[in-house]
Amino acid sequence: MTHNPCLSDMSKRVHRFPLFSITASLHIKSTSALMLWRDLTQVTHIKLLLFFQTTHTGQCGLLHVLFISSLPQHAALSLFLSLSLLLVSTSLWLP
Repeated sequence: MTHNPCLSDMSKRVHRFPLFSITASLHIKSTSALMLWRDLTQVTHIKLLLFFQTTHTGQCGLLHVLFISSLPQHAALSLFLSLSLLLVSTSLWLP
């Protein structure tokens, strides 16, 4: 693993693209919460930190996404990862 000056606490290296290096950290926490429109329900908090760096210019970016859902944990994670991949692929192609 190479030293990255833009990120002091590197998480797991996910994939290395020709133009980008991406580091991801995913945290899932499931709690019970009292909703105003329901009784006690299960709430899933999913936090994704994505760090990317271009290999040619060394430009760094950090994408922090917090997703809160009252869906069951596996359904919330599936929906969250789909939305995150769409967001990341969009942000990587923006100038």
